[in-house]
This record gives sequence, C-alpha cells and structure tokens, in this order.
Amino acid sequence: MHPILFQWRGVKVWSYPAFLYFGLCAGIVAGNAAAHAAGTDAFGVFVATLLLIPAALAGSRILYVTAHWSYYGGTLRGFGIDKRGGRPSTEESSSR
Repeated sequence: MHPILFQWRGVKVWSYPAFLYFGLCAGIVAGNAAAHAAGTDAFGVFVATLLLIPAALAGSRILYVTAHWSYYGGTLRGFGIDKRGGRPSTEESSSR
C-alpha cells in the first residue's frame, strides 16, 4: 500500500487515516442499517457505536504493538500514533 493515497492542492492524504475513516463510517452506516432491519432502537445502536469506537481503536493499537513487540525494541514507544499510522518510518526506527 502506498503511504500517501493522493495529494490535493498540496495537502497529502495519508492512506492509513483515510481508510480508517472510511471503515469507521462504513461500519456506522452498516450498524444503523442492521438495527433498522432488526427493528431495534437505531439511535441507541448509533450512540453505543460512537461510545465504543475509542475503546476499539485503543484496543487495536495495543494488540498491534504487542504482536510486533520485537520490532519496537521492547519499549512503549510504539504506542504513539502519528498521522501516517501503523509502524514508524525507517528514519525513526533506524535512529534507535
């Protein structure tokens, strides 16, 4: 995957946050559609989804860093998130 999805008027759109945003929006829409189809309280499902998104993002980051613990040199440095997402760039990892 290319780190930069596209550039528009000098603004770089990074792939990771763009696809993360798309996935979150698609999940919210799908959950809302499923709640309507099941006849449950769609607004309640929407609110629950919005409340659970931060926990899901934090949990996924924790799982990713612990699964790649040796890559981060056994330090907690990998828990930081930059705008590119995922792993640090080669310049950052080579400076350790």
